[in-house]
Amino acid sequence: MKKGQIQWFELPTENLERAKTFYETILDIEMQILEFGDFRMALFSDESCSGALVHHQEFYYPSDKGALMYLHVGNEMDAVLEKVNPNGGSIVIPKRLISEERGHMAIIQDTEGNRVGMMGG
Repeated sequence: MKKGQIQWFELPTENLERAKTFYETILDIEMQILEFGDFRMALFSDESCSGALVHHQEFYYPSDKGALMYLHVGNEMDAVLEKVNPNGGSIVIPKRLISEERGHMAIIQDTEGNRVGMMGG
């Protein structure tokens, strides 16, 4: 599984560039920005387009109370989590073992206020 790959998701942003920089830094990926008038997005994966950061002032609102989705981070969980706080996010639930078969999980809060889960080794 590739980093950031799930079916499809949209993470609301107040500042698309800030959020893009945060995720590019903690996941060590590059994101492509697409613009459709007032609607803008930054894709997590340019191959499968699994999801995107999205911005539209009248339609998307960041929240720490909405649905919770998890990004796959492979065996880089510790490296990803080490980058969260220095880049403006926070760790809500530190890395913990789910089971030997399923690996570890953690939950962060991004620069926009969204809760996002991380799963991997």
